[in-house]
Amino acid sequence: MIYLYIEIYAYKQLLKISPSLIESINRQLTKLIQEREIAVVKETNGSFLISFNNEQDAELDNIMDSIFILYNMLKKRSRHLHGFNLYITVQTEKNPETVSKQMQDALLSIKEEEGIWIHKKHTALFAGLRDVSQEGDYLNIKLSKKSVHTEKQMLKVQKIKKQDLEKLIKTISRVRAKPPKCNIILLHSSQNILVKSIIDYALKKRVGKNLYEYIPFINLSAFIPYNLYPLVASIKPELLPRFKRFLKSPITKSYEIKKEFLSRLYNEKAVKADSLDQDIFYAYHMYLKAYCEMMNQKSFPAIIVCNAIESGTELFFNFFSKYISDFSQRYRMVIIFTSAKPDLPKDFSKRKYKKIAIEPLSLNETQRCFQILYPKLTLPHGVIRQIHKLSAGNYHVILHYIYYLSRNGKIRRVNDRYEWVAQAEIPLKIPAYRVMISWQYIKSLKEEEKIVLYTLYLTHKIFSSHLLIRFLENLGLKEKSSQKHLAYLKHTALVLPTDENKPFDLGFIGLLKKNLGGQSNFIRRKLIEFLKEHLYTLLPYRAIPLIKLLQRLEDLSSLHDILRWMLQYTMDTLSLKHAKFFLKLPSGLAKHKIHYTDKEIVDLTCNTGNLRYLLLTAQIKEAQKFVTQTIQSSTFSYTADPHHADLHLQLSRFYLTEKFPDRAIAEAKKAALYFQELSFTEKMNESYLALGQALLAKGRIFEALDYFEFARKFSSDTGNSLIQAKAYHFKAITLFFIGNYSQSLTNLLSGIELAENFGFRRLQLVSQFIKARIYFDLGLYEDAITLLEQCLTFARSYALQESCGVIKAWTARSYGYRSEYKPAFALLNTLDENSEILYFQAEIFQFQNQSEKAVKLLTKAQHLKQKPPLFLSEQFIWENGFSLLEDRRFDLSENRNALMQRIKSFKAYCSCFCGNLKQGLNELHTITIREKLPQYEPYAHFYYFLYYLILSKCAVPKDDVSEIADNLTVLNLALKHLQERSTTIDEPRHRIHYISKNYWNKLLFHEAKQNKLL
Repeated sequence: MIYLYIEIYAYKQLLKISPSLIESINRQLTKLIQEREIAVVKETNGSFLISFNNEQDAELDNIMDSIFILYNMLKKRSRHLHGFNLYITVQTEKNPETVSKQMQDALLSIKEEEGIWIHKKHTALFAGLRDVSQEGDYLNIKLSKKSVHTEKQMLKVQKIKKQDLEKLIKTISRVRAKPPKCNIILLHSSQNILVKSIIDYALKKRVGKNLYEYIPFINLSAFIPYNLYPLVASIKPELLPRFKRFLKSPITKSYEIKKEFLSRLYNEKAVKADSLDQDIFYAYHMYLKAYCEMMNQKSFPAIIVCNAIESGTELFFNFFSKYISDFSQRYRMVIIFTSAKPDLPKDFSKRKYKKIAIEPLSLNETQRCFQILYPKLTLPHGVIRQIHKLSAGNYHVILHYIYYLSRNGKIRRVNDRYEWVAQAEIPLKIPAYRVMISWQYIKSLKEEEKIVLYTLYLTHKIFSSHLLIRFLENLGLKEKSSQKHLAYLKHTALVLPTDENKPFDLGFIGLLKKNLGGQSNFIRRKLIEFLKEHLYTLLPYRAIPLIKLLQRLEDLSSLHDILRWMLQYTMDTLSLKHAKFFLKLPSGLAKHKIHYTDKEIVDLTCNTGNLRYLLLTAQIKEAQKFVTQTIQSSTFSYTADPHHADLHLQLSRFYLTEKFPDRAIAEAKKAALYFQELSFTEKMNESYLALGQALLAKGRIFEALDYFEFARKFSSDTGNSLIQAKAYHFKAITLFFIGNYSQSLTNLLSGIELAENFGFRRLQLVSQFIKARIYFDLGLYEDAITLLEQCLTFARSYALQESCGVIKAWTARSYGYRSEYKPAFALLNTLDENSEILYFQAEIFQFQNQSEKAVKLLTKAQHLKQKPPLFLSEQFIWENGFSLLEDRRFDLSENRNALMQRIKSFKAYCSCFCGNLKQGLNELHTITIREKLPQYEPYAHFYYFLYYLILSKCAVPKDDVSEIADNLTVLNLALKHLQERSTTIDEPRHRIHYISKNYWNKLLFHEAKQNKLL
């Protein structure tokens, strides 16, 4: 049993003079008794005998903490007291009177006051815990900031590899005077902590502390929520604004966008970019360029450190090698790789590099560790040999052996020096297994340090440093204390010295949980509460480890919220591989007999997600089966809750894909109504967008325009940039059908700006393409070519290869309309043959009066095996240039395919010049007169004009055609439609371009003037 005896001198006098002081002391003592396993077994006129229930080694620090709390409490009040002393002993005697008398007698022989005392026979039990000084037979335990060592001493230990330091510094120094070149250094070692300290010291010495702060440290061993996260984690947000001045003016605007993008990613905000890896690559490219330029101006090489390259992905090294290839042509660079393997990755295998192998600590370096941490300590050589052999020279294991020896009283401090106590014990009786020695040290930590370490074991892949501190505050730890404990755990190599706060060995979590006892259950309960409170700040990047943690905590009550959020996010960003993982997650949990609450809601969420996944991946037949077999046959009771509203939204998208706009409208209205009732504003905007698309497909143009505007306005209010950008896009398309090209361009530009800023690359590309299409309709063919060439570069940069054929085809068509037939044919001939390309080739032949060739190509285009026209609500299908614009309306043609309608009409026109006058006239008469053209048909004037041209330029025998219109009547109809369409254009210059520069419109106006209709 461990006893503490406290004696407050002149207690009776103090009780009379200052009763509030004594009351305060008693109150503090009572509080301590309630918090810790201690008891006051005897109290007499200012003397207190306190017993501690446990004397195991692992609890000694906690006992000493309690004693020092009491000591500090009395020390703070010492100027109001007449003196006090504390005495500790270990006794088998249980009679409090006897123990009290013995301890009182001991204090009588001690002259000094205000100390904590033990008899020298107990040195072995207590010496490792605190510094001591000796007075006769008694030792005074002195309060120190931290047992064992200081941070400064630790840094000295980490710099014992002097030769390796000098090699690294020398290699970096050589580069300074050389022309642009990339120098690669590989530090090969399994001891990450030692390697990191060597690099830190060498860089600070070589470039100075100020420039050191700019150097990017890319840590590949970190938890990676996406492939290029290590690049993002290596940026320093505070440097982003400063770097702008190192870039030249043409790219500063682009840098501003990339800077904001990197900042959002660094802070783990949900970024809905659909080409995230490419965007990170380009954004980091600018960041590195500014960094290289800055270092170049300071006359230093640009230094980049890349840690633990054995953990890097193929994509990372592919991108990183591109950076080096690009920048090493212009700047002097030093790339420092660290690896547990002796070779570079294959992307760098052909490059020359300097290898520095950091060997395990030698026998002499092991001895140096002891001497740095314990100055003037003379250690038996046998002890050094034993520790070196057991640790195999592993730095952090050596540290833990040293701490173990100190904690077990083998090393003690006497005044200004340290002494080795166990001279005769060689070899020492200490654990031979490295794991056990580390566990012994973990066991000896103070309780608060154990709490911090246990929390790190649970949350190291999930919590940022900021969230970790906030959670520890919830456990009752102050921020300063948490920071201090975290720093200590890093100094002692129990936590790796990186931003991820990863414990060095994850195998101790079970033992630590058991060691903490009821405290671990308290931590877990508080953690569940905290995770629920901060759930959406951890998504999307921490979703998978979050689910694993909740699984370990045996609480999956938040699963349906995580699933719903992650399915929305992964499908919004078109991360369909990750979406598939989350769709399969519930069945995977069920397979392992892991139960979760709200199974019906989870199933409903997955059904909705599966339908959306099938539509996004264009698995239309599977979607049809899924709706029939799963959704329509389900037994769910549909109510106005967000999960059912989600399903109605997906059903609207499904019916639109099936080309049932009426059913799509009905489902979208239900979803919008439910979300409105539930005040789910973001999803309500998504429903408005779906409703607008369905109304547009139905041909209800102005209603569609209203709902797109609702979606745009409300999503702007809530900050949902994706819905806002899509609303601009579909507003532009709707305005195209009305004929207001000016407003269409305005909305496209707003949408493109949002898409560029927030990384919606597919939307950005298709909006740019439609902008080029509008330039084409306005007759601005040269501008269209410029924009289409930009689209092609953009598509290649973001690996959007499915769009390249269509973009090239429309570039060729633009050349053809500029009468540049040779480059037009050359470009079209490089593409795989399809109906659109055949149509564009036919146009060029007809422009050159080669009607027979044109008809032949158009006939082939009609008879090519066609895929059923595909329409997806959320995806952009690059079947042809018309599918992205005209095919958004289903009422424009008999088979709901605008391209085939154009081919049919143009073939009829060309046929008339090849002797098939009757057939061609009948076809054009059917398209224009017999079958009424839909309202707001954008090409009504074109179809009428083709009919007029045949009637006016071909000799038409009336006996050969059953129905025929008067040519001027048809021309008048063509002019009327063109004028109606042109009057909706806001900008006068656009109106003039549309009439005077568009190839067919220019001809139409010329004919109208010739026939005196104008």
